[in-house]
Amino acid sequence: MLLVVDNGSIYTKQLIDFLSKKIISFEKQTSQSLNLNSLVNYDSFILSGRRKNEKRINEINSKIITYCIKNNIKLLGICYGYELLALN
Repeated sequence: MLLVVDNGSIYTKQLIDFLSKKIISFEKQTSQSLNLNSLVNYDSFILSGRRKNEKRINEINSKIITYCIKNNIKLLGICYGYELLALN
């Protein structure tokens, strides 16, 4: 299952609408409420953009990226999410 990590972008709703129209099975969680132990339940991830720079959001998304790289899991970063991918 796909996990959409909502980092607060105003465009996340459009992404969710698109995935729903394409009948793609996914869950959405905010980066602040995400339990990192639950990452094993997903086979792909999308990291959304963000509205503001917060250290905690950066830490969580970096851990998701590291997890995906170590486990060869599909990962898409949009805007801020892509910026973090480029840094890792």
